[in-house]
Order: sequence, then C-alpha cells, then structure tokens
Amino acid sequence: MTLQLLGNPTYVHFMVNPELKNIAIVPCDESDDALKIPTDPNADCDSYSKVLITLLAKLKPNVDFSKTYRLYGDAHENDQILIFNINDMVPVDSIQQPEGGDMNG
Repeated sequence: MTLQLLGNPTYVHFMVNPELKNIAIVPCDESDDALKIPTDPNADCDSYSKVLITLLAKLKPNVDFSKTYRLYGDAHENDQILIFNINDMVPVDSIQQPEGGDMNG
C-alpha cells in the first residue's frame, strides 16, 4: 500500500494544486476533513469525496465519471507527502496487469 511510504498514518488530508493539477496526500491529526485510514496496513483504502470529484471535473473536464481511475505518483518520504498528477490518470480497465503479479500504484 502506498501509504506505508508515509509510515502508515492514521489520518490523511488530500490537497489539490489546481495550477499544477496535482493531488497531494499528507499525514495529519484527526479532524473533520481528514480521511481515517484502516488500521490494517494491508487493507484497501478507498475515498469517496464529492468535493474532490468536483475539483477533478473542473481540472480535467474529459473524465468519464462512470469509470474508475488509477493515479500514479511520487513519494517524498522525507517530506511526508505523496504527489499525484491529475493528467496521469488512467482508467482501470485500460491498465494491463504485469505478468505474474499485482500492480501497485
């Protein structure tokens, strides 16, 4: 799981930079707008945010919201931040699994 690179935080914030079209994930303390991460580090962590979807629609108007997308990004472990570029979104159904293994991203 990508969040392991941040030391398995209990809560994270999503931050959006509209100019760079980046989404950042940073560890944080508990708050009303923080996403609680499952305590099992091997569990999937899904996020459903109307605010994030609205921002994505503005930043990338050709997104088909009936599909599921995957973002690939960069981990900056020393800065405790994960950065994903919205322009690199790939529909899950168009991702080819590597031979003999799972694809993490």
